[in-house]
Amino acid sequence: MKFMKNNTVYNQKGFSAVTMIVFVVIAMTITFAATTVIMINSLATSKVERGIVAADLAESGLENAIIRFLRDPFNYNGETINTSDGSIIITVSGDRKSITSTGRTGKHQRTLTIGIDYTTSMAISSWKEVF
Repeated sequence: MKFMKNNTVYNQKGFSAVTMIVFVVIAMTITFAATTVIMINSLATSKVERGIVAADLAESGLENAIIRFLRDPFNYNGETINTSDGSIIITVSGDRKSITSTGRTGKHQRTLTIGIDYTTSMAISSWKEVF
């Protein structure tokens, strides 16, 4: 198709196809970038969630250890607990002065330690995460 403007002939064949190709390439690039960002965020969220689960396991282990320690303070030395979410390793050390609980799920691990004072009753002197 020929188009005349000011006595000059412009050849307009294929102009709309080139425009359409440019818009399609831009749309595909935006879609690819958005998909990549969503995938990266999903992986990061999954790792954070597994870390939270490991911390929850470690805290549950400490709570269990406190109960078991109160029931039998002189013979409780710790234990290993396996759950559907992961495993918990509890150790009592330092002449009954600290209890450590490690929660593991997959490759993620969190460790919590409490300091205890025990004479006739138990008092928790510290509760912290070990890095």
